[in-house]
Amino acid sequence: EYGYKINHKMSYKILKKIYKYSYEGRFKLAYKQIYSLGCTNKRRQGVKNYEYLIKKYNDIDCALNLGIILSDDRFNLKNLNKAEKYLRIAANAGKSGAMFTLAEIFMVEYGRNAALREQGIEWLKKSARLGNENAQKVANELNIKY
Repeated sequence: EYGYKINHKMSYKILKKIYKYSYEGRFKLAYKQIYSLGCTNKRRQGVKNYEYLIKKYNDIDCALNLGIILSDDRFNLKNLNKAEKYLRIAANAGKSGAMFTLAEIFMVEYGRNAALREQGIEWLKKSARLGNENAQKVANELNIKY
């Protein structure tokens, strides 16, 4: 980043010792655990650290990030019920990205259920109205007025 290579293993070891003393330390540790930077097989602990930040600090950005992570297959943590819980926290706080991800879940993952699909369309419209370009593109593709 600043002209030198980050030693993720070293920074992980340091964060592991100091994370409980600051918000930033726990956030950085959770990020490294989720993305396996300097550690392996610590993703579930990363989820717990994000959950702690959401609960203790009412961190809306952590709720959004965790919701996206839990809705994604890439991390082997997929849990749509938990994803929906955290995305709703962020969406209710006005995060259009959370609204768009909720729309994806309801329209794609739960798409066979008409009532849930309709909820997804409502989230898509809300996200598009807030200016989320991805939501606007999808709404336009599907001829959904927002």
